[in-house]
Order: sequence, then C-alpha cells, then structure tokens
Amino acid sequence: MQVVHEGRAASLKRLKQVVDTVGKGTECGLLLDGWHGCQAGDIVKCFTVENRPARSHEVVQQAATG
Repeated sequence: MQVVHEGRAASLKRLKQVVDTVGKGTECGLLLDGWHGCQAGDIVKCFTVENRPARSHEVVQQAATG
C-alpha cells in the first residue's frame, strides 16, 4: 500500500447535508483538503490527533530515558 496524500477532511456529507460524524458502514461523501486525485478502490484511513498535557510521572519517565 502506498500513501498518496496526508491531510485534513475539508467536508463530510450525508444525504446532501454537512455532518460532523458518520456511522460505520454508512454511505457518505468526503472532500479531502488539497487532494483531488481519488480513484475507485482507494482506501481512506482517518484518525484524530489530540494534544494533551503530560502527567507528572510521564515527564519524570521521559527525563530518565531522554
């Protein structure tokens, strides 16, 4: 498998309405920000990146291994 684009979703639609989420196995439309080369058979993998503050024991552990 070859990665051809990494970026954000520009919009997600379900039944012609813009939505925030779509359930598993539900048909939807997806517009990718900066990518217009999608082809039949392409696989889209989605994930969320969350930034969270480190806990005090994680900071100590990182300093010890760092």
